[in-house]
Amino acid sequence: GTGIGIRILNIKINSTSHRLIELHHSIYDAADATKYTDVKSVKISKTAYRLSIGKKKKLVVSLVKKNKTKALTSEAKKIRYYTTDSKVAKVNSKGIVTTRGKGKCYIYVVTGNGAQKRIKIVVGESK
Repeated sequence: GTGIGIRILNIKINSTSHRLIELHHSIYDAADATKYTDVKSVKISKTAYRLSIGKKKKLVVSLVKKNKTKALTSEAKKIRYYTTDSKVAKVNSKGIVTTRGKGKCYIYVVTGNGAQKRIKIVVGESK
């Protein structure tokens, strides 16, 4: 088979609870299942960071495959990062967090198949 698949991933973050609301749907061609697997879970080096204003921090993220002997689908290994409050901290596509203002927010690490982790960012005054 040619490996035709459709993947739809909608992301929404509740601004009050800072929780990720996720609607996810996947369809695969059976031929893909013989060679490829999805992400089972996301591993992060730390679940929380306390930083001062104006600092940068690279998030260390690794992916755990559902089937260790198969390759990840190209969509599954795409990692996206989202912040719950860009006034406190922003995050770029490489997972580099830049603190902007005092407060608390969460950074969500989300794979193409919807596996995700949440990292708490607490920003205090610059020293």
